[in-house]
Amino acid sequence: MKKLLLSAWLIAMLNNLLSAQAPQQLNYQAVVRNNTGNTVANNTPVKLKFTIHDSSASGTSVFTETQNTTANQFGLVNVQIGSVSNLSPVNWGSGTKFLQVELDINNSGTYTDMGTSQLLSVPYALNAKTSADNNWVKSGNDIYNANSGNVGIGTVASFYKLHVIDSVGGHIAGVKIENKGDGGLATLVWGNKAGSTGLAAKWSGDTNTAYNVQTANMLSIENYNGNLMLNAAGNNIYLGTNNGEPSLTLTSTGNLGVGTTTPAPSAAVDITSTTGGLLLPRLTQAQRDALNNPVAGLVIFNSTAKAFQGYNGDMDSTLAYSTVGLTGTYVMDDGNMQDYPAQSFQPAVSGTCDSISFWVELFYNGFTQGDADVMLYSGLPDGSIAGSLLASTTLTINSLGKKTIAFANPPVLTAGVDYYFMIKPHTVYPTGWFSVERSNGATPGECATGTVWYNMGGMGGWMPSGIDDLQFTVLHKGTPWVIFH
Repeated sequence: MKKLLLSAWLIAMLNNLLSAQAPQQLNYQAVVRNNTGNTVANNTPVKLKFTIHDSSASGTSVFTETQNTTANQFGLVNVQIGSVSNLSPVNWGSGTKFLQVELDINNSGTYTDMGTSQLLSVPYALNAKTSADNNWVKSGNDIYNANSGNVGIGTVASFYKLHVIDSVGGHIAGVKIENKGDGGLATLVWGNKAGSTGLAAKWSGDTNTAYNVQTANMLSIENYNGNLMLNAAGNNIYLGTNNGEPSLTLTSTGNLGVGTTTPAPSAAVDITSTTGGLLLPRLTQAQRDALNNPVAGLVIFNSTAKAFQGYNGDMDSTLAYSTVGLTGTYVMDDGNMQDYPAQSFQPAVSGTCDSISFWVELFYNGFTQGDADVMLYSGLPDGSIAGSLLASTTLTINSLGKKTIAFANPPVLTAGVDYYFMIKPHTVYPTGWFSVERSNGATPGECATGTVWYNMGGMGGWMPSGIDDLQFTVLHKGTPWVIFH
């Protein structure tokens, strides 16, 4: 039997790598000669069996395929390894690979082993598509990475999604994202200049503009032409829109300057301008009243009232009260004897005494109408705590139920200080008298800081109950919004 020879095994081996399309293929070209050294005749049937071994020439087979072809007039055969079987299972990124070629001429049914040789650099380019350490994917003009971990540049210990370390000093070193177009330069830099670290972003119409992080611990966002500048240097923050000069400054001590870089230390906000004023929020009366939990010191312009107003937090409040009314105490003057009560109290909070309310219980012996004086004093009725008259008013009694009086000049009452009011006939009542409601002892009053006092026609002076109270309310009418004059 003739001995068959295969010459120029891997002539122009791997002239083309089709890694971007499936299936992956390797070009293989060889000249087939017989055992006398002559090339085989044109159209001679040739079978080539390819086997790729892992790690060594005798290693595990990771790929095998057989291809049928014919030699041309020069005895040359051209095939693509991987055109019959898929090369994708071969892990090019792990270990060396060896190619074994076996030959069968004229369909003899017997293959001759033509030898095994190591595949060198070029085939490993296939690893770029499937390597376990390559997560970059190209899609059209885009490239993306689905990596769920961190990316390190200049470091093997990345603590962030993108961690860049540049040890070069004396100039900007770090990350720079730049966009050049329409004659402009947009740049974002994180780095340092002469050891000063910071973050800076700039747009400049001049592409040759020096661009640096200038100050230690500085944040800078800047339009070089002066339309925008924001930077934080040291402990101050500057925002400028006037040819690069800061228009707004926030100092480290919390002073805000508008139109000045040196706000007055005593001013929380210092506005400097020769061309404009301060424009406050303009609210209608309904919008003002709908404000949610305004705080004392809030200032607005009331467009309904056409006035500047400030909120002082002065809301309605009850200074003293007792709601128990089960029996009555007389208010009478028949010309011979007077009988009338007083009610002592200490205000729960300080405020003006804007109204006092009490309840008329019954009319007696034909009483239909009469005037009564309501008088407010400091101290106590028996003089044990000295006091003085603070305010008084006269009220006509001609019906039962709740009566409310207001003083022309409401006095200011202080929390925790003793006060009392009395209800006294203004003149002699020609017929009968009336009574005002109070608690009845079995159900005491609710004013813990005072009690009802009785004036028994001057017999023994004022006598405190100690248990009962009139049914009464002392109110402060708040004025939460005040007009600035």
